Amino acid sequence: MNDIIWKLLINAAWQIPLCGAAAWCAARLLRRWPAVWAVAVWRIAITLAALLPLLATLPLPVPEGSGFQIPVSAIQAAAIPGPAPLPGTSWLALAYLVFVATRAIRLLRQHRALRKLSEETVATPVAFGWRKPQVILPARFTAQAPKPAMQAALAHETTHVRNGDFAHNLVLEFLTIPISFHPALFWIKRQTANAVELRCDEDAARETGNAREYALGLIEAARILGTPPSPRLTASFFDHNSFEERIMNLTQPKSQPRRGARLFAVVTLATAGLLLAGISTTFAAQQNGKVYKVGESGVKAPKVLHKTEPKYPEAATATGTTVLSLEVSPAGKAENIVVKRSLETAFDQSAIDSVKTWTFAPATKDGQPVRVTATVEVNFNRQ
Repeated sequence: MNDIIWKLLINAAWQIPLCGAAAWCAARLLRRWPAVWAVAVWRIAITLAALLPLLATLPLPVPEGSGFQIPVSAIQAAAIPGPAPLPGTSWLALAYLVFVATRAIRLLRQHRALRKLSEETVATPVAFGWRKPQVILPARFTAQAPKPAMQAALAHETTHVRNGDFAHNLVLEFLTIPISFHPALFWIKRQTANAVELRCDEDAARETGNAREYALGLIEAARILGTPPSPRLTASFFDHNSFEERIMNLTQPKSQPRRGARLFAVVTLATAGLLLAGISTTFAAQQNGKVYKVGESGVKAPKVLHKTEPKYPEAATATGTTVLSLEVSPAGKAENIVVKRSLETAFDQSAIDSVKTWTFAPATKDGQPVRVTATVEVNFNRQ
């Protein structure tokens, strides 16, 4: 568990900013297109930011015979010293698990708190609900708002409902709980929310048939309401202090991408996602496939957890020792076993068959399981 959490934290440290930077570049290239494309870019970025660090924690198979030629370290099979854990590693794992559990509980409570929203408790128009979506307008706004402002607010919130923005928000919030500690994730979420509001304004303006009147309705609504904070998880009228940008966006003509351009954008986004996944997988595979020597650069030795005694070959009379050279994988298995010093062919094969079933606590480097070379002496004594 400690190793998994370390891998997740280390990979999240660089993968999440990389996802954000890639999404920002793509959004800049698509800024003259309808905002629906920017929404897709940022939501893909959040999904990749959540999944890539988890992907790097998965064990990756190492092809047979992929070891490097590293001098063999002298480790006796019967008594291998165990790896010393890094100071504070267990406390870090416990703290992280408590953090994740706390965030999950907090999110569930915020979701349940939405049931208590009413016209008297909300300060801004909001839309929420998965199976039974609701739109709530503040009582003060309903009493004071002129018709253009009321129409703009209703058009905006019903567009949120039609696009399923609350469901998207909820899914992404739960998906990102394991990485919710990262500052870059907050920035990506802000960009996503801003893009969602721009897209919602564009759709609502198109529905009302007059972007200018819709923009004037937004301005009048803002005069009455100000820009109050919205309840967590809801799709609200005013989000993230982007009001000025939203008004400017409504006044700018948008280029409708041609079919070829849309296909190019989709292929580009898919390629970027696959590239990031490939980088993550390759990095993890390199860490999983590199072969170390015990004692070098802080590498701690593996430890035998379970072993089976070799079978004494039938009709054999010799006694002695077969010495095997092998690699202990990060999964704690003996791989790439070769005979370093032979006793007899039958004894050698029996030793190999036995060692293949052994289970090891893997060697570690900086708290991470690594592949190491080792020698194992298998003794044969006639009973």
